[in-house]
Parts: sequence; structure tokens; C-alpha cells
Amino acid sequence: MNSCKKYILSDRFIKGWSQIKFVIWGAGVLGRCALEYLSRFQISCIVDSDVKLHGVSYKGITIISPEDFLRSEWKKYPVLVTPGACGNDIMDWLRSNGVFLCFLYSDCKYLFIPYARQVERSFLKTLIGDSSHVYIYGFNFLALLVVADLISLGIGCSFFLDRHDCDFFEKCFSSEMYHIDSLSLNEDCVSLLYVKKNRGDVLSLIDSKAVSQFDLYNLTLKKELFKNNSLECFKNCHKNERCFIIGNGPSLTISDLDVLATNKEVCFGVNGVYRAFDRTVWRPTYFCVSDVFFYTNNQLVTHNMESKAVFVSDDAIGCFHGEIPQNLYVCHKFLTGESNVRFSNDCSYGVYDGATVLYELCLQFAVYMGFSNIYIIGADCCNDVSGLRHFYDKGLKNSFVLNMDRVFTAYQAARQYADAHGIHIYNATRGGKLEVFPRVDFDSLF
Repeated sequence: MNSCKKYILSDRFIKGWSQIKFVIWGAGVLGRCALEYLSRFQISCIVDSDVKLHGVSYKGITIISPEDFLRSEWKKYPVLVTPGACGNDIMDWLRSNGVFLCFLYSDCKYLFIPYARQVERSFLKTLIGDSSHVYIYGFNFLALLVVADLISLGIGCSFFLDRHDCDFFEKCFSSEMYHIDSLSLNEDCVSLLYVKKNRGDVLSLIDSKAVSQFDLYNLTLKKELFKNNSLECFKNCHKNERCFIIGNGPSLTISDLDVLATNKEVCFGVNGVYRAFDRTVWRPTYFCVSDVFFYTNNQLVTHNMESKAVFVSDDAIGCFHGEIPQNLYVCHKFLTGESNVRFSNDCSYGVYDGATVLYELCLQFAVYMGFSNIYIIGADCCNDVSGLRHFYDKGLKNSFVLNMDRVFTAYQAARQYADAHGIHIYNATRGGKLEVFPRVDFDSLF
């Protein structure tokens, strides 16, 4: 017996969905970003446990307590849970209180790359073409947005779900349902959209020649859709030169930066390194940001950076409104997941994620620019929360924990790519735990 079911969305369901509202859980950086990304939809409220925020209005949306949320009519709307550290606990709390239509921000990050959403909507219009009906395989936050897009385009849609998604769907909605052993989609003008990674046995149920199939789940991995031609000018622009990638670990010193400035070395700087500018004449040749938290809180710093070029990944830049500076280049980031770390051979199409900006932008762009000798300094790679965080904030302790397994896996991917292409990457950090690259003494390089 096949475990898939088909859900035909009723006219009442579609009419109601055309007026869908969302709830954003969390009033922090990610919550504010989500509010920007979902601005074309109605936001009913923002929920946050911080009592100091209760009753406060952010962009016309009231922030309420979790308890008030449960007592309101808003609990019937989709909830996007944005806090990262406690997201799973919030999801468990919601479900234990009968709120099942909830989703983790961390499970659907690419949806909040603004350009990716533009591409997705254009993708739907172009590829669906004259389809009169669309079947959506999978039920997640992406599916909700796709349904809203299809309704706005006047295209009928239904869900085709496996057992896991059926259980989730049935807790959230009541719709007409048909148990099926075989799914006939050979009618004219039909499309099948995949919005989840695992397709199960769906391919055995359809006549692939009679149905147009489109993979929206992996849309951001389609290189040709995200190519930025303006980045091509950086290809091999530093052929066979050397460069330094500056991590901000506590082992780095101001005198190190002074040495780099005196010797006029090409350097990549990242994130909060600007906080040391009042103590050194050194400035990064290239400045890189791939963290939405840093970019959101430091847009003016990023946009006013006196570097030859500033590289920002598109998943970090989403909240910006206004004119982008001429020296700022937006680069697409392929979100491949922890088990599939890759290294870009052409940054004009995009870079791959790797849990640290040193990998995601600095190393991949350094290779793209043609550097043959790349030196990393200040990459302590220490996860001790009792230790110092950065060289420029000697009094601040580390308040977060990185996924170091993910970081080291990414560095290993960089090492493999470099070895295969005759590129040398060295670790010039004093101490620390990064052993993927051969070590060199920083002072001996000058």
C-alpha cells in the first residue's frame, strides 16, 4: 500500500489562504529580517518572551508575550520561529500547546534571500507557463509561500504528501483527502513542484513524460540563476601573488596589522576588524561579510569601508534598503548543508557555505583572484566560551559557540581544492587549533 496521499484544496481553503497572515516569533535580528522578507504578506504580531518589549510596536506590528499569543486568534496562523539557540524548545512548547503550524527559520533560511525569492516567483511564472493545476510535493514553510504565489497567479494547486508530511498536514488543516495507490497526473497542463529534499517514492507514481517537474527546494543551487557578472573582473586579478586572510582571534596583535601595512600586503579583513582602526593605519584591501547579524547591525560601517572591494553574501544583505555603494559586491551563497561542503571554482556564480566567513568569502575569493600563496592569521578556532572572543575586544568573553566540526570540514574542502590546483594555503596563526593547513611562522614571512 502506498503511503502517499493527495489533498485537494477546497475553494474555501484557497479563499482563506489568499488572506493569509503570519506570526513571527522573536524580535531580534532574525525576527526583524523575517519581517522585512515577509513584508508583502500580512503580519499579525511578533511574539517575544522579553517582558520589556511587550506592548512595543515595531514597524506597526505589536510585540506580545507567548501567553497572550496562546489566548489570541493568531495562534491559528503560521508561526515562523526565528531564535536559533532555543528554536527547538520553542517549537516543542508550541506543539505541546496545540500550535502545530510552526516552522524553524533555520530550516528555511534560503527563502529569506530576497533575490532567491524573486527568482522563485519568476521561476513559477516562467516554467509553469500555461499549467492549469499544480501539485506540490512536500509540506513546509516554502510550500506555504508557493501556495500564496500560485493563488496570486490564479493557478489551482493541491498537495501530494508522504506519510511524514501527511501527519503534519492533518494536524494543521482539514481538507478533502484521497488515499491513492497510483497518482494519475497525465491530464493536460499539470506541473509537479518539489519543495522538500527527500522525494521518497513519488517518481514511481507519476508518468514523468506527461508531467512538468520542477525542483524548488534546490532552486538556490541552480548556478545560472544567480550569476553576478560584475564579479568577473576579479578573476585572476592577483595571479600568482600572495595574500593574507585576517581572522579576528585573540592571538592577532595590532603590531601584526602594522607589519602588513608597512609591507603593503594584500589582505582580506572580516566583520569587526574595523574596531581596531583607531590603533593602526592598516586597512583591508578586501572586506568580507557573510553574517546577517553583523551586516544588519553594521550596515553603515560596511558601506563606508575604505577597501578596494567589499564582498557581502546575499543571505546576509537581505535587510538593506537603499543604494548599494559602488565598491560593494553581492555574492550568492549556496546553502548546501553540513554533509555536502563544496568549494567554488567561479565566485561570479556564488560561494559555498562553511560556517565561517574566512571560508565562505575570503578563501574562495582569494583562489578566484588567482593568489598562489594564501596565509591565514588570527584563526584561533577555539570554542571555549570562557576565553577571549576577539583581539580587538580584550575585555569581552566568548558568548557563542561555533560548529567547529563544520568549520574544519570546510577548511578541509579548501585544502583539497588548493592541493588539486597547485595553490598553497598556510596557517600563520600563533597557537590555536587549526591544523588543516601547514603552519608557518608569521614573523619569518617578512
